[in-house]
Amino acid sequence: MPIKVFIQTFGCSANKADSELMGTLIQTSKKYELVDNFEDAEIVIINSCTVKQNAETKFWKSLRLSLENKKKVIAAGCVPQADETSAKKLIKQGISIIGVRDVDKVLDALDSVSNNEQFVARNSVNKEFHKIKIKVNDVIGIVPINEGCLGNCTYCKTKFSRGNLLSYEPKLILNQIENFLKQGVKELWITSQDSSAYGYDLRFDKKYLLPNLIRDILSLDFDFRLRIGMMNPNHAVRIIDDVLSIMNEDKRVFRFLHIPVQSASDKVLKDMYRGYDSKLIYDLFSKIRSFDDKINLSTDIICGFPTESEPDFDETIKFVEKFKPDIINISRFWPRPGTKAAELKPLYNQVPIQRAKKLRELFNSYCLDRQKAWLGWEGEVLIDEIGKKDSLIGRNNYYKQIILKNYKDVESINDLMGSFVKVRVEKTTCFDLRAKIIQ
Repeated sequence: MPIKVFIQTFGCSANKADSELMGTLIQTSKKYELVDNFEDAEIVIINSCTVKQNAETKFWKSLRLSLENKKKVIAAGCVPQADETSAKKLIKQGISIIGVRDVDKVLDALDSVSNNEQFVARNSVNKEFHKIKIKVNDVIGIVPINEGCLGNCTYCKTKFSRGNLLSYEPKLILNQIENFLKQGVKELWITSQDSSAYGYDLRFDKKYLLPNLIRDILSLDFDFRLRIGMMNPNHAVRIIDDVLSIMNEDKRVFRFLHIPVQSASDKVLKDMYRGYDSKLIYDLFSKIRSFDDKINLSTDIICGFPTESEPDFDETIKFVEKFKPDIINISRFWPRPGTKAAELKPLYNQVPIQRAKKLRELFNSYCLDRQKAWLGWEGEVLIDEIGKKDSLIGRNNYYKQIILKNYKDVESINDLMGSFVKVRVEKTTCFDLRAKIIQ
């Protein structure tokens, strides 16, 4: 009987892609069986995130739970990669480790663990993501295009795990995408810690940057939708004209952009080592909103950075009031061990809480009005997920989440997965659109 393996994933789409790679390799082996629940597993792989303290806490909690339930454990991802102290602690406990660039060695790790031997690999230069041979998700494919970044933000621990920028060869990316499309994938996510930095490490033709890659992906003769991954402002500004032009040329590119600003105060941005100032993000967001005011614009903001004064925070509030991002990922500042920001004197603990609350209230004050602009909209939606309580979830060309309640109008819920259907929006909330299929 094959040994049953469960993968638990915390963190970003890059982590999800790593888990997908591991799951795919496990499925190619007759020795192991990938299961979708913790209870059935004999071996648990915990793919961890270290961006926030909360995510790291979840990792340690999951580890304890696994050990208490007599599971064999492999610690993967950013926690054992980024933190030498954590890695030593895990090794001392006899826990096996696979780092972020070693996930292609998952079968070797499983072989060792199943034989009650410890496996540790966390120093590879690059994982061979092109080893993926089959599809795990029927509709959505996640394809990493680069790892690491060019930044050195004072608050961020991700750099410790993902390292400096490493762009994957275009031909490997395109081969993987074409394989996914041939398997029936309809929605592609190209992802990384900073998609807009793609190609800047000059591992190949220095003129081949993200817009070139997107155009090459779009040259593939398939009907699909493409979601562009997170782009940091200082690199996004260099390519935004080309990206917007591509969106205008080809409807297959979601009109969705994730650009984390973190703050709109020049002083705080400088202290964060973000590599840009408020003028740059004002110019960048103005260009995007002028191109299409309805574009689905997402950003990240940290509240309560140690050097953030009340006037500094007010600058961020003014920025949000002006551009009204459709999605704001709000975080309170958490000092991450080993980072420069962790050495700074923190603000009184209620300050970040109150600032996050104020920002959340501001978002709530305008989000419904922006969503109401979609009321009565009719158009094409790609069904990419099965939702809760007899619902389907789809995305329109702006990557707006569309909740469909009338799937019972068709013989089987699976008939619509991966299909393009025409819908009419009948209700809106701050976070999704409620629609009915009309064709």
